[in-house]
Amino acid sequence: MVGNMKKQIIFAFILVIAILSFSSCNDPVFYAISMDEKILDPRINGSPTNFVEFGTALYVATGRNLFSYSGNSWSAPTRLDNRILQLAAANTLYALCEGSSGMVLQYLDSGTWKNVPSAPSNIQSIHGTDNQLFLGTSTAVFHFNGGSFTNIGNIGSRRLNGAAYNGTTYYLCTTGGIYTTDLSSLSATPFGDGVFFMGITEHSGEVYAIARNTNLYRSTGNFSTSIANFGDRLATGALAVCVIGSNTILLAGRQEHLTASVSSGYTYGYMELNITGGTIGSFHEPGVGTPTTLHSSDNNERYKSTIGKVPVNHIIQTSVAVDANRVLFAVTQRNGVWSYRIRPRNNQWQWNAET
Repeated sequence: MVGNMKKQIIFAFILVIAILSFSSCNDPVFYAISMDEKILDPRINGSPTNFVEFGTALYVATGRNLFSYSGNSWSAPTRLDNRILQLAAANTLYALCEGSSGMVLQYLDSGTWKNVPSAPSNIQSIHGTDNQLFLGTSTAVFHFNGGSFTNIGNIGSRRLNGAAYNGTTYYLCTTGGIYTTDLSSLSATPFGDGVFFMGITEHSGEVYAIARNTNLYRSTGNFSTSIANFGDRLATGALAVCVIGSNTILLAGRQEHLTASVSSGYTYGYMELNITGGTIGSFHEPGVGTPTTLHSSDNNERYKSTIGKVPVNHIIQTSVAVDANRVLFAVTQRNGVWSYRIRPRNNQWQWNAET
């Protein structure tokens, strides 16, 4: 009797294991769990600044530490006197820092960081493009030529969120519209007046800008009509162009799934949009549509279990001058710097913290 009971228990145990094994191969929930990856401790942690490329290096900062990356390796950090809030590259490398009595603008001079004299005291943001530096204050946009500051236009309470150059015109992205300038003055009326723009970028003479509500606009059409969006999310402002083979993909950071459900939960990460040859497709998650930033051996479930779980504040693909492999990097909101690489632990392509 006891022997039969033991046999029944063992049989029941084997049956449960078999059912679970079968379910894990066929149930989307078990499959998603199987795609979960251990998130590594980031080399650059916390809430880093934006990325900038200057010369043959990529720069990013966290706290008072400034890191540079070139040729597949990171340098030891340089420690500045104050907390670094933002970076910009123009005729040199600039850092907007939080000093004891207000904002401090610093620049790199022959390996030494120095304060820029006579900088406006109420700087909110700095942005570089085409070797030109633009500064947004609480009321105006300034241009700095390396020697003096020029107020090129008042923007009221609108915050300057980015700058781009298409070869003939400078486009300034603000929380109330897109301004253009020839560096003598801003245009009187901004394109897309009243639109809350979060980020801007340029590719092959075309300027793209994304609004907080995820509507995407471009300079062809004077930012008057949205050409794409990714629905009930918010745009973080991360906007970058990624070249994969013969394809060109626009990447946009997202956060806060506004209609979260039991099945969907909250979704973050970034979205992809095919802009190859100037044609515009529809936004899709990495690994869902084509072309995609994910390697053919990777998939959407692994994306969702890694960077898809965290908001992305900035994203960039390195130039060949920085790294011939053109690595894709992302700044997350609170989880440090991430990268898309082959991971030695499992020899697979995946997003994870940069170590």
